[in-house]
Amino acid sequence: MTKPRYSLMRTTEKELRSPSESPGIVRGLGASRAAFETFAERAAMRTALGDAVRQAWPNCVYAAAAPDAVVDLDGDAEGQIDWRVQYAPALYQQYLDALSPADSLLMNDAAQRSFKYVDHRDLIIVYRLPGRGTSAVVRRASTAKSESLYVLKGIDFGDFLTSRDEFTHDRDVFYRAIQTLSSIPPHPNILSPPRIIAVARHPGDEGRALVCGTLYPFMARGTLDDQVTRCEKDGGRLRLRDKARWYLQMSSAVAHTHHTAHTYHMDIKPANVLVDDQGNTILIDWEQSGAPLYTLAPEANGEWDVDEVGELGAPSKLVYKQYQGPTRVNLPRGRPAWNVFPEWSRRWPRACEAAVVFSLGRTMWMLLQEVQQEGVEDLDPKRIIVNWSDNAGDIPDHWKAVVMRCLEHDPNKRIGLTDLVRFWEGQQQVSLTQLLSSTEGLVSPHDITITFRSVCQSLRPIYPPPVTELNQ
Repeated sequence: MTKPRYSLMRTTEKELRSPSESPGIVRGLGASRAAFETFAERAAMRTALGDAVRQAWPNCVYAAAAPDAVVDLDGDAEGQIDWRVQYAPALYQQYLDALSPADSLLMNDAAQRSFKYVDHRDLIIVYRLPGRGTSAVVRRASTAKSESLYVLKGIDFGDFLTSRDEFTHDRDVFYRAIQTLSSIPPHPNILSPPRIIAVARHPGDEGRALVCGTLYPFMARGTLDDQVTRCEKDGGRLRLRDKARWYLQMSSAVAHTHHTAHTYHMDIKPANVLVDDQGNTILIDWEQSGAPLYTLAPEANGEWDVDEVGELGAPSKLVYKQYQGPTRVNLPRGRPAWNVFPEWSRRWPRACEAAVVFSLGRTMWMLLQEVQQEGVEDLDPKRIIVNWSDNAGDIPDHWKAVVMRCLEHDPNKRIGLTDLVRFWEGQQQVSLTQLLSSTEGLVSPHDITITFRSVCQSLRPIYPPPVTELNQ
């Protein structure tokens, strides 16, 4: 592919402020070896564009500091990069008009008082993260002496310029995630509602805060998928007691979501489970706008409808029927195209529960087997075969059995969330016999003390919701 003329924030020339309406268009040159080339793949193209940005940015950064600045890059065959900063106040006003004010988005006065607002111009991007809209690790310029990092999720002016339709979709998804998190009763293994809101303001109306981002504490240990990747690189395996604790916490979080909050998390996968500094899991990404096909229950792929039938006095049964009508779409920018979770959560909660149990089971299998997410995320779901390799010889058979119960093809045969929580609760205990046997062969009191501390660490409280709460 031939390298085109790039713009960091794409827009049309007529929408930009003309030189007669501004102090002028600021131009400059910077050297780069990646001017016009042909690339075999997108990754090489992105690398070349990144090189061009790094060359031009130190020279144009001050001119581009205005919130309505748009930076264009161009190049020639000799490798010279031409940068140009233009200003688009009319477009920036449209971007602001598309944002919701905090007092209408946030749920009530008490919730609004619990939030802290920061100006989006105070945020410095350390590095970008994958995800919808703007996802990045940031720090605050006004607290330069602090080393605190945050994860920013939001929608910025660049997203607006890139695609209006995409921006509108990402904005709606972003706002829904805020409202969903704010509506879920607190749980230690579910991401808390954001306490810091990034806002933009209309020029001349500094009192009206428009929500354009949320800040969450940065967790350096990363996701469950990062734990697997790290172990693969180091040539080791994750500890069973860590896996057992994580499975209990994940199951507890999903059960709380289903039974207590009466909503759903349709995007369960290793990369959506963070590990905090204490080694506990946090379920993130509550956008409810798409599902990974490699953990999605087969009956929830949009091709099936469900009903619950049963005779009086007998247990009801979920009956699935393949949809035969015209194409239906309620996730135009997500997958699957037809999202069954909103209706199933409301009308057939047993079907919704069975579907999320499957996703939990596939995620648990990936972690037990230590399968990296990148190895399965692009596969046809029918090509993903759940089996147990020789490297997984440390996994107890009853753990394998409960995972396979989660993955039953017939949703009626899958284990329920309450029983799944109880199972993993039962795997947290370390018996006195195990403690005593672990000290055999140790040659000093110091060695025994280290072992004892290790066992105590595995027994620290997990704080699952009470089982009685799950039955309500």
